[in-house]
Amino acid sequence: MSTPEVAGRGSAAPHPVGLFGFVRGTEVEFLAAASAGTFGVPVDYVTARRDAVPPGTPEVSGERPASDDVVRVAVSEVDDLVRWTWTAVLDGAEYGVQAVRDGRAAIVTRDSRLVWGDGWEGNVRDGWARWVDVDDLEVTAHRHPALPS
Repeated sequence: MSTPEVAGRGSAAPHPVGLFGFVRGTEVEFLAAASAGTFGVPVDYVTARRDAVPPGTPEVSGERPASDDVVRVAVSEVDDLVRWTWTAVLDGAEYGVQAVRDGRAAIVTRDSRLVWGDGWEGNVRDGWARWVDVDDLEVTAHRHPALPS
């Protein structure tokens, strides 16, 4: 069940899209969630940019991350791990939001009836996407509990 957080057109944007949680009272954006472990003892963890994690946070040891700038943090160190997604309304139709970058949102649909005019890329099999200024959208953020499986 998601908990919506609404921001109207042109108003302050709701919570950013992605995986977030609190580590030692600081909200951190996580890159991914996974499981590792040795001797049959799994450890669920999340990865984050090193500079986003409070100093002194214990790291999950094991295989090195792809970059020295990335750390693994045990899920047990994270409070309120959630995934935020957005839906957006444009010209009366509702779309999913796949990504947000530089004040623009990639809105997506699989409904060919909603695809009109220039700017849409895709096809009937994979769906369509279009980049739109966030200020032109009515955005609702949805908060979903996110626990690694």
